[in-house]
Amino acid sequence: MRFPGATYRTVRSAEKPAQPIEKSTAGAGLLAQVIVAKWADHQPLNRQENIFARHGVEISRKTMGGWMAQCAALLDPLWNAAKKELFSSHVIGTDDTGVKVWTGNWISRARGASGLTWAIRDIP
Repeated sequence: MRFPGATYRTVRSAEKPAQPIEKSTAGAGLLAQVIVAKWADHQPLNRQENIFARHGVEISRKTMGGWMAQCAALLDPLWNAAKKELFSSHVIGTDDTGVKVWTGNWISRARGASGLTWAIRDIP
């Protein structure tokens, strides 16, 4: 943002706000979009790359992968705090739910290859 100086008719620029990833053009909103699309909406980075391309935005999956790694490092203190809170509980409830797993070919998937996903929470 620029505004004229009152006394000497100079132009001053406001400082750029801090970015989550230094020297990156990606803001917090874009980074959040990529993370949520990957983990909550189950959109792999190659699909996101194609979605962005359809809208005329070229972001490679390699770039998004780098963002994911850097955001993981930024969110590490939050993860450690959540883990500390969870493990300080007297009782921890878990649920292991069976899910079908992609093993690399359709034949084994048809036979019912499966794995487990665990949901963990504290019980007050």
